[in-house]
Amino acid sequence: MIRVLIKKNGGRITEIQASGHSGYADSGADIVCAGVSALLQALKIGLEELSGTEVGRMQNGFLACPVSEEPEAQFLARVIQLSLTEMAAAYSDYLQVERGRG
Repeated sequence: MIRVLIKKNGGRITEIQASGHSGYADSGADIVCAGVSALLQALKIGLEELSGTEVGRMQNGFLACPVSEEPEAQFLARVIQLSLTEMAAAYSDYLQVERGRG
């Protein structure tokens, strides 16, 4: 299962973390893994474009991506959160989205 943790402080997203593998299908045919990976890569690329520097880290099934207070960064993180939450509703055996403080 892929577990995504959305850390918030007040109403602001401070970090998005993800780990695990969905197990929905074999590698190369796993649509849950592909969808989550695409969204998280888009988040990282978008945040890097906004900040002009490398943001977070991705390695072997793990992502930790801090989110700045900038309105554009918060909007991007919120879109990713909403997208992942919708995916989790459709594929709850393979993807879990949790909220935490941070």
